[in-house]
Amino acid sequence: MKKIIFDTDIGCDCDDVGALCLLLSAEKRGHCELAAVTLSSPYETAAPCVGAILEQYGRKDVPIGSLCKPSENYYPHGDNYSAGVAEAFPSDIAPVSDAVSLIRALLVGSAEKVTLVATGPLPNINAFLSSEPDEHSPLDGVTLAMRKLDEIVIMGGWFESFEGGEQPRPEFNIVNDIAGAAGVFEKSPVPVTVLPFEAGLQVYSGSEMVKKYGHNQPSSLSYILHGSSGGRDSWDPATALYAVYGCGAELELSEPGKIRVSDDGMTNFTPDPSGKHRYLRRTVTREALAKRIDEAID
Repeated sequence: MKKIIFDTDIGCDCDDVGALCLLLSAEKRGHCELAAVTLSSPYETAAPCVGAILEQYGRKDVPIGSLCKPSENYYPHGDNYSAGVAEAFPSDIAPVSDAVSLIRALLVGSAEKVTLVATGPLPNINAFLSSEPDEHSPLDGVTLAMRKLDEIVIMGGWFESFEGGEQPRPEFNIVNDIAGAAGVFEKSPVPVTVLPFEAGLQVYSGSEMVKKYGHNQPSSLSYILHGSSGGRDSWDPATALYAVYGCGAELELSEPGKIRVSDDGMTNFTPDPSGKHRYLRRTVTREALAKRIDEAID
């Protein structure tokens, strides 16, 4: 059973909520353990929003880590729903530490290897990999990752045209911390698997959760406040789906290679048998993947 640390920019797009709910649902079904949630969004209401969803699933004991210091031009975007969720479902759950300290502490204390899942910009993951020895461990971040991480799974980038039409361009999560993204791909000593923009585009999931709970749960309210009652693109839930269940029938891995991030945020993949990077492709219809995701969320 996989142990997962989930790094999320919750509050901007509601598909982060879908990913968190999928992980919590998978845990209830005995398929993974959610060890922590770390925040890559700067909103004051991000932690209370996460706390409300954790309480919905009976997991208020899951520790939360706050955003580390990001790059100067990081994330100039507004909150779209976390304030409303925090107001409707008050939670007293607060971050226990910054994200890097929490990640290091959990890895040191884990008997088994951990999967890092990131569905936002990557300042926390880059800062962890760049971290120096501390009170938790005499190891630096890269060495600790080599010993205690199984895989880093990221939502980000864009590698192939969308169904033969729209061409790749710099993607949101990468653009909002180009240096952080570049650092993760350059430094990671473990495999990095990427769910790119085109794989989750127009895969509309979440509407079943809204139908089931309406305004009565923080998970569904997040989609309603975001304006996505009819479903949202599944970038982040598809990332979580792979992290827990692997490719299944819905996804496939590219050949191994190396991903480099250009100065404008473009992600470039070069096949290389010795490379540690791969990206995911959707192998079924958009509707089939959306159905699989909705079925994975309680």
